[in-house]
Amino acid sequence: MQLEKNQILFVGASRGIGAAVAQHFAQKGDYVISVSRSQPAVGVWIQANISTAEGIRTVVDRTDESRLDALLFMGGVWEKGAFTE
Repeated sequence: MQLEKNQILFVGASRGIGAAVAQHFAQKGDYVISVSRSQPAVGVWIQANISTAEGIRTVVDRTDESRLDALLFMGGVWEKGAFTE
């Protein structure tokens, strides 16, 4: 019996922990959809900035007919110099 792949949408999949978690699931054989502003290393890429209504519409339009098993929000904000005086 072959198990069906999970289809997982990752927001913030191009860097940091989001990229690492997306890579983990891709290596397990799951179908990864990566949402980010810059190109991720794994998954089907949806280039979108979800801090805008247009970006959210892009994600909805691209996944509207898809069956999603999970949605993981791994996005974060990094401010240059945030930990300096």
